[in-house]
Amino acid sequence: MIIEALKYPFKGERAANNIIIGTLLIFASIFVLPIFILVGYFARTVNNSVNGKPAPEFKDYKGLFVDGIKLTAVFITYFAVLIALMLPIVVLGNVSDLLGLAAFWLYVPVFFLFYVGHPALLYFYGRKLDFRDAFKVKEIVRKVVSWRYGKILLFLIGVNIAFTILQISLAFTILGLLLIPTTLFVELLVYTKLISGLD
Repeated sequence: MIIEALKYPFKGERAANNIIIGTLLIFASIFVLPIFILVGYFARTVNNSVNGKPAPEFKDYKGLFVDGIKLTAVFITYFAVLIALMLPIVVLGNVSDLLGLAAFWLYVPVFFLFYVGHPALLYFYGRKLDFRDAFKVKEIVRKVVSWRYGKILLFLIGVNIAFTILQISLAFTILGLLLIPTTLFVELLVYTKLISGLD
């Protein structure tokens, strides 16, 4: 699984072109809007990977932007729910310290599940590019508590550590600094490939 994921960014006739454009978009992300194009691109990459295809070409930028907005809205919605669930803790805490503490400990597993399981939201949206799929909470929870997801999560952590070490090493030279956005884009493609393995 991990070897296949590491090779994935370089598969396909347009792989080099995708990496160049992706790198430029990461550079341009200081203007915010390109971030949504990249988010949409990674959602479509999950879709392609689930269907046994290489990463998509950079085209239909409007569609990529819309997909990026939708996926961002998914994460914002879940985050808003997490914030809303904190309100009972505050209210009950004002009534009784014991009730506040009990509410807090009921909240902890929900927060932990979101923290650990948020990568699954990319998979559930990306697999069919369907906004509603990202809110199939029972199905999402079943995936997140599975052994397969645990294995993928460990790979994600390992990939993150390896790329972070690489990026820190590159930061010591001017040429290396210029290559960091490329490594970020490749890392995110590896990430999406691993996530698509939930299928």
